[in-house]
Amino acid sequence: MASPHGHVQPDDYVPSSLYSQFLFNNYETPVDRILLSDNASSSNTPSAPQHTQGVGTLVCSRQHIDIQTAFSLSRNIVQTESNEINAASLSNPPQSAALASLHCDDIVSNHESEGFSEETLNHQSTIGQASYQKKKKRRYLIEYIDFGDKTYKCSHCNALFWLQERLARSAKTNPCFTLCCNNGKVVLPAPQETPNYLDNLLNPNNGSSSKKFRREIRAYNSMFAFTSMGAVVDHSVNSRPGSYLFKVNGYCHHLMGSLLPMDNKDPKFAQLYIFDTDNEVSNRLQPFCNENFQSMLDSQIVVGLINILDSSNQLVRLFRHARQRFGDVEVPEFKLRLIGKRDDDSRQYDDPSLNDIGGLVVRDIGHCRSDRDIIIESLSGTLQRISKLHPKFMSLHYPLLFPYGEDGFHTDIPLAHQEQQPPKKRQKVSMRAYYAYFIHEREKQESTLIKGGRLYQQFLVDAFVNVEEERLDFIRANQENLRSEHYKGIHDAITRGDIDGSTTGKIILPSSLTGSPRYMVNNYQDAMAICRCYGNPDLFITFTCNVNWPEIRREIKKTRSYQPEDKPDIIARVFHSKLIDMMSFIKSGKPFGRTIADVCAVEFQKRGLPHTHLLVWLAPEFKFHSPEDVDSIISAEIPDRHQDPICYDIVSKFMMHGPCGAANPKAQCNQSLSSVLRRPGIHKTMLTEWFERNIVDVDARDLFYSQFPSKYVWDAKQKEWIIRSRGFSLGRIVYVHPAAGELYFLIMLLNHVRGAKSFEDLRQISGTMFPTFQLACKALGLLGDDKEWSDAFSEAIPTASSPQLRQIFVNIIMFCEVADPNSLLDHFWHSMHDDIEYHLRSSFSMLNVRLSNDELKNYVLYELEQLFNASGTSLEDHKLPMPNGRLMDEVRNKLLREELDYDLAELRNNHSLAMPLLNPSQRNIYDYVRSEGLIVLVVASSGIASLLLPGGRTAHSRFKIPLEVNESSTCEIKHNTHLSRLLEMTSLIVWDEAPMNNRYCFEALDKSLRDVLKLNNPFGGKSVLLGGDFRQILLVIPGGTKEEIINASFTTSLLWSAFALICDLAVSDDHDASFIKIPSELQVQVTDSPIAAIVSAIYPDIEKAHLDPFYFKDRAIVTPKNLTVSEINNFILDIIPGQKYNFLSCDSIQTTSGDIDNIDLLYPIEFINQLDFNGVPQHNISLKIGTPIMLLRNLSPSAGLCNGTRLIVTQLAERIIEAQIITGSNIGDRVFIP
Repeated sequence: MASPHGHVQPDDYVPSSLYSQFLFNNYETPVDRILLSDNASSSNTPSAPQHTQGVGTLVCSRQHIDIQTAFSLSRNIVQTESNEINAASLSNPPQSAALASLHCDDIVSNHESEGFSEETLNHQSTIGQASYQKKKKRRYLIEYIDFGDKTYKCSHCNALFWLQERLARSAKTNPCFTLCCNNGKVVLPAPQETPNYLDNLLNPNNGSSSKKFRREIRAYNSMFAFTSMGAVVDHSVNSRPGSYLFKVNGYCHHLMGSLLPMDNKDPKFAQLYIFDTDNEVSNRLQPFCNENFQSMLDSQIVVGLINILDSSNQLVRLFRHARQRFGDVEVPEFKLRLIGKRDDDSRQYDDPSLNDIGGLVVRDIGHCRSDRDIIIESLSGTLQRISKLHPKFMSLHYPLLFPYGEDGFHTDIPLAHQEQQPPKKRQKVSMRAYYAYFIHEREKQESTLIKGGRLYQQFLVDAFVNVEEERLDFIRANQENLRSEHYKGIHDAITRGDIDGSTTGKIILPSSLTGSPRYMVNNYQDAMAICRCYGNPDLFITFTCNVNWPEIRREIKKTRSYQPEDKPDIIARVFHSKLIDMMSFIKSGKPFGRTIADVCAVEFQKRGLPHTHLLVWLAPEFKFHSPEDVDSIISAEIPDRHQDPICYDIVSKFMMHGPCGAANPKAQCNQSLSSVLRRPGIHKTMLTEWFERNIVDVDARDLFYSQFPSKYVWDAKQKEWIIRSRGFSLGRIVYVHPAAGELYFLIMLLNHVRGAKSFEDLRQISGTMFPTFQLACKALGLLGDDKEWSDAFSEAIPTASSPQLRQIFVNIIMFCEVADPNSLLDHFWHSMHDDIEYHLRSSFSMLNVRLSNDELKNYVLYELEQLFNASGTSLEDHKLPMPNGRLMDEVRNKLLREELDYDLAELRNNHSLAMPLLNPSQRNIYDYVRSEGLIVLVVASSGIASLLLPGGRTAHSRFKIPLEVNESSTCEIKHNTHLSRLLEMTSLIVWDEAPMNNRYCFEALDKSLRDVLKLNNPFGGKSVLLGGDFRQILLVIPGGTKEEIINASFTTSLLWSAFALICDLAVSDDHDASFIKIPSELQVQVTDSPIAAIVSAIYPDIEKAHLDPFYFKDRAIVTPKNLTVSEINNFILDIIPGQKYNFLSCDSIQTTSGDIDNIDLLYPIEFINQLDFNGVPQHNISLKIGTPIMLLRNLSPSAGLCNGTRLIVTQLAERIIEAQIITGSNIGDRVFIP
């Protein structure tokens, strides 16, 4: 082996390409020991000769010189390129380059050398290969790791590979590759040679015409395609200079029309092969006449392509044959059939004849059609979607990539049988394996496909989308095998011996599907598990792809002068190999020390190149604890151009933004820090001058800081606010990240405090001075924490009874996102048991009963469980303790008990009053249900409507229907729960105001009942009685058109046919629309203030009668807009006497529905506060005692607290509202709302 200088070295030495620092004091002093960096093995007892290249520090003394070294563990010798050094006696310093051997008495690593001074230690980071020395000048020697060319072949299909693409378990001497043919299991015919004319056009070395053709190849292909592509193509990515990129959003599908165009329509796609072929060239160019690239399209190329396709392409010949038959007047109307599955599978690799591909069918096609056949009508105004499983799917759309009309993927391609391997479950070639086979280059094989350039890009995108769709189709077809709602449900099913998978819950996308929600969550949780175990990562590394890598450049230039964009598969393969190699190098411990974990995520940039973000966790002994440790691996400097020209070129080219310095004298980097700090008025800011303006200007104190620019203008020269004389301006406070701490809370206070004169004023809330801005925000209720709910409960204790306190507790737990429910329970359960001992004494004659604290708490839990059950949930669902087993026997299945527990005396009275009102059909239903003593569930579309029905609930609450429904929605009804058993025992479901519900609500219930009851009849065989009138207001779709509303109506559902109208009670009503003239005495006479006129008409003498709950019972003002509601509310509040209380919401963004980075940057808190949504209260609500209010949520339907319930405020505290119900079935009840 030759050294870098030509000297012959022994075979067991490896010359090093790194620098080593050797320190000498007295040349006669023997070498003590050698420190090896981490890229050198430290084993002293190797089983075989080992060679290590590395950076070593030969420790002797003060001076140092750089000597290249090679180290052999087999002989414990360091080979150098200086004069031969005798370790026992160094009499002269080295003067010239020669080989030397150093016998080492001791070998240690860098991290075993605590006894040495810091100046002698090396901490190395390698990019390629480079060494750094602490507190010494850095030395770099960059060496690119070149993988070479694709010279390795698959032993089965001869596909070409780089060595780094082999299976990890295969040896370098006998590499095994599976990306191409899956180890010989996929055997497909070799592609045919490209027709000469097309091959010349695809060769970029054939002059300007070839280059123009390749640039517009997608347009030429579209001219000759039989099908059109249905996809949303993103053209914006190519609006700037750079490499071409084909990008689509969503799915791709191929569409085909009829053989002939409709009247007065131009022929398109397949029609161009049949219609008006005398003008075929102009017809094909016609769709591009208005495009910018019209001049780039050559009619001579179009003629040449027509000729080669007519002579070579089977599909073209078939359509030309159809054109001839159209000229025959004796032939009646016919259809063109493209066969999807051939009867003789043995000919699937042979060149099929024209009859094997398709043919003309006269009149009815009859029984000869298969599911995947393409039937093209002679004349039709509709488009049909082509199956991705049809053999001609790709050939129909890419005639320039498949000039012979070859067969593509279909489901009948068998896997090759290998005798040595056991039979597999899969017997056919998958779509992914098929396309992977053809995109690999093989020796002595030409493929038109991989020559296609930009069209090849489009093909790869199209193929990938179809592979993804095929995976989703598989999941949809195998839902029963993939059912896994939650592991707890599966474990419970196994425990009870249930082997039927249909009882474990809904179907979800499995985590094996890349990109599915569970896939993303699993990967995220894996990363979080590493963080929980090892803490935060130590290194964040970004690795980007470079199309100028020698492997890529050589590959795309070795045959033809392609561009990198023409070979996206090559770019991806080289990048993946480089990534694996880099990660292996980092895991080896050579650059940073021993690693214990890593997380890698590959993304694609806007222009298509991949890049990777890599997180690395280092072992504790290799972590960076000081700035010097960080400096040892990161260099934030520009290397010297003369000493390190390679590094200088890399840093200046890839790591700098400009221009600055002399090229841009105004750049901020040219200003000195001292000149900035001494700038006049630097201590005056907009905020401090806002304080000063509030001191001297009374009018300014009415404005928030963000509102100040609307009335004042900032004078940048004088550094002060002056009164605005003209115009208008909106203000915005600069964004501050929540991690900024006090600064973030300061910004929050500025949005809620008016007229502050100092920072101390901002921290003073209700007369109390708080030491920090964060505490001041907490006092205003701007921060979401459990203290707010604890304060609300404390405010209710003096006035609320124990049952009311229990209901408050349930409402807070269910609707207020309490972080620690157990802490809240432990703190307040003593306030919720006052009535328990009284009921025990009165109900069970236990006059001397005395309960311990544990028994009292158990009874409190019992009562809370009943309240939770009434809302369809349980203590256990909120991680709260359950009462003991004895009391749980009584509480079990509260849902079933409440449907069987009624006041019989009251029912008899209602029965005698309602029976005469039933018509014969209603009487039959009533007699049947009640004669059997069965259960009837009564639901309605809204909370208010449900209160009018005894035992009524909203349909969403009773059946757990999602708030947002679509065609795939199902109800949250799990097997073996109280609700599922209630539904099993239910005989009839009465659904009132049914027309106001979306059809998907009924379909969701239908699917769930079929699943729960295991009966494939509508609604699982349960009888459903619908009530309502479709002539009234239909369901509401925000912004929906008439067609969308009608389509969402239940009458358009397939379930509608299962219902029958027995008796139309409104048959005699007048169905004709007419206008109603409202008498003048019923109209409000408008004065100067319309709001004042309406309020005085609806609420006369409101300032005197506002404390009377019956006053508001039958009075209300309805408006279509929230803005009008706010104006009316503010007007009434000003009239009603009493103190005004302001309640602020604690707003936040729900981030679990999507993976959005910097959500707080996109939606600042002040922006969220000012949003005004339908059905959502405003951020700031003002109330007074005696104010009528309306609930917007279903807090507790059983207690009369539904969406739409009206109440009168009776007491107000800082965090709780006491009110009296004035509508529904619970009129007069006193309730507490947190």
